Amino acid sequence: PAGQEVTNLGASLAADEGSATVAPAGAAAPKQESDELAIHGSLSSRYRARTSGGAHDQDFYETLVLDVGDSRKDGVTAHLMGRVAADLDGQSDRDGQYVYPNLADAWSDPVQGLLYEAWVDVHDAPKLSALRIGRQSDFQTPVFAYFDGVSLATNSAGAWNWRGGAYGGVPVRLYEQSATGDELFGMWGEAKPWTGGRVRLDWMHIEDKDRFGANENDLLGASLTQRLDERSRLDVNYTRLEETDRDLRLRGTWSDPELDLTVQASWYRLLEVQTSFALEFDPFFESLQDFQPYDQFRVQASKGLGEDYRVDGGLDLRRLEDSSTEGSFNRDYDRGWLSLVLLDLAAVKDLTLTLTGDVWSSDDQDVETWGADLSRKFSNGLVLSGGSNYALYRYDFFLNRERDDVRSWYLRMRKKLGESWSLEGAYDFQDDSTDSYHVLTLGATWRF
Repeated sequence: PAGQEVTNLGASLAADEGSATVAPAGAAAPKQESDELAIHGSLSSRYRARTSGGAHDQDFYETLVLDVGDSRKDGVTAHLMGRVAADLDGQSDRDGQYVYPNLADAWSDPVQGLLYEAWVDVHDAPKLSALRIGRQSDFQTPVFAYFDGVSLATNSAGAWNWRGGAYGGVPVRLYEQSATGDELFGMWGEAKPWTGGRVRLDWMHIEDKDRFGANENDLLGASLTQRLDERSRLDVNYTRLEETDRDLRLRGTWSDPELDLTVQASWYRLLEVQTSFALEFDPFFESLQDFQPYDQFRVQASKGLGEDYRVDGGLDLRRLEDSSTEGSFNRDYDRGWLSLVLLDLAAVKDLTLTLTGDVWSSDDQDVETWGADLSRKFSNGLVLSGGSNYALYRYDFFLNRERDDVRSWYLRMRKKLGESWSLEGAYDFQDDSTDSYHVLTLGATWRF
């Protein structure tokens, strides 16, 4: 839905297909400067098996992240991230239907390669703080920008630290067969006109020629960040799509390290019905059709109680503007939760137990439930964890559908082997209102 936050590129592009965990760009940069050209990155392998009733699916993924050069001394550096995926058992199905569909089904070839990122940074361009050429992404724009093209940002100037930037190219939609006629470009400017404040204005233009005919849309964005004092911060974000207000987000955070207390409150409002726009402005229209306006309120807090305990809690309230428009993926509900975290449980170092109580309330049902997680970090680099959690509604990235009344059980393992290698494994069992699922994942990562 509009306004949904995206956290990182790997999750947004590959979470639905089991992409292996990868090291962030530059993560393995050499600690000492050298005249040699720096080359570092990671190579990750992951196997995933899923079963449900008589259905099964096995997939293998190989992900490469490569960084060339050192921005501290090289005028030009490069970055690449790509993945090869293989369907090992021919897209097995039950009763003639794909039980485990994914975006890779857009092609018939069981082995597919995807290029997620491929860009060059120019570090010594006159009067510019950034110049990037190639396949890239930008999380600072009002909606996630992912494109093949050029982006630049100026140096700060003046008493208000003015900065500006521009970008443009062809939007990247990994599973579309043609980008003919598609365009994405925009401009932004920001300043710090008063103490603790930052203001940013954005304009984005996207043309999408292959989605329900053609869409050509403009979006304006405005954001304000204000640090009120050393402990508190306020964030405001607003966007306007074409001739209508699109959404508004407010968030306030207060944190006191001496009290070991953090409190955050937020409000999000989708102001108008979202219909068919360019894909980046409404990526869910093909699945959800019109998306109705709603409000979502959240309050959450975390308090440390000495060295051995922590309490986390929160409240979510989600309200549709018109409750009669409620449907899959867009519902009214309340959720409250409270977690007790016990650190160094039973005097065992790095053994942590988290106990959670949840209360869910919707028009259809009220549920009181629980969750638990037990984890241990060992001195030899081994991390083990296991537990269970519950969700009244859960969006399934694998199946592209909403699942109800989902109880999940899991086991996790991660083992670090020196500075370069790590192994991981996980088993998940999920039981919902219609079916149950087993998921096994095994992986290895080499960092160089």
